Amino acid sequence: MLHKFRPIALASIISILCLSAAFSADKPARVFNVKDYGAIANSQADAGPGIRQAIWEATNSKVKAEVVLEAGRYLVKPMDGSTRCISIDGISNITIRGQRGKTEIVVTDPRGEFLIASNCRNFAVKDIAIDYDTLPFTQGKVVGIDPAAGTFDMDIDPGFPLLSEPYFNIESKFGLIIDAKKRQLKAGASDFIFSSTFTHISDRVWRITLNPGERSKLGDMAVGDRFVQMARQGFTTIGLMGCSDCLFCFNLHAKRHAIGNIVLEKESYAKLRQKLVDEIADELQSKGKLGISIIDLKLGPPK
Repeated sequence: MLHKFRPIALASIISILCLSAAFSADKPARVFNVKDYGAIANSQADAGPGIRQAIWEATNSKVKAEVVLEAGRYLVKPMDGSTRCISIDGISNITIRGQRGKTEIVVTDPRGEFLIASNCRNFAVKDIAIDYDTLPFTQGKVVGIDPAAGTFDMDIDPGFPLLSEPYFNIESKFGLIIDAKKRQLKAGASDFIFSSTFTHISDRVWRITLNPGERSKLGDMAVGDRFVQMARQGFTTIGLMGCSDCLFCFNLHAKRHAIGNIVLEKESYAKLRQKLVDEIADELQSKGKLGISIIDLKLGPPK
């Protein structure tokens, strides 16, 4: 399913982003520390299995629970045979909590999605910074368009990876058209632009050939637009599908230039103050990197 983007900001850092409402505080939560399940901070080992096991134990406790990550850096990679590092479905009354300003999760595969939650209720992620250790996209300027051939040419910005990197050779290649002046997703443009091949033309210029069914989307593009080509096999860094009463308070960092997007399906309940959206956009407009978006976000009334 394709979604309409609601552009928020483009940046190297998204400051704390909070979605929806907090949980009832009537009873203390039972604590499940990920270190007890083998997820060790500041280790070179994959912390994913330990984090997933702690979530599983918390879910099966059938009580209000917190999965706790202590201060430090946790490396995670996608599960075998999946693009997802953490995938949860149907859980309730669970909080995943770090130590504010001190807990960081680093996705080690640029093709990976950090967390996808489906059909969850009263679920939260708090006080965790999320980063990638390999840039999961590249970006550049549209310098030529050939509608008849179904192609466009992109001059990749200095310092960003070329499309010859193996992690761009994925099954579902897709990118996003960016407004060069606003540095936001281009208003009225199609959601995802799916392509089939990349051809090196000269220096840092690459020709991107769109899938046959996508070529009409070149009409949304103009020479001078910016373009972001994603490396992720999945569509998102954070995804909420069919969830209700969920809270996310986290940082999306780009110490190593990592950029992601947050997908909230229309049936998901998420309340976000418009003032916060505006503050985030204002803060990040002057930053240099592209690709942050929130898709199908339902906004609550401003306070």
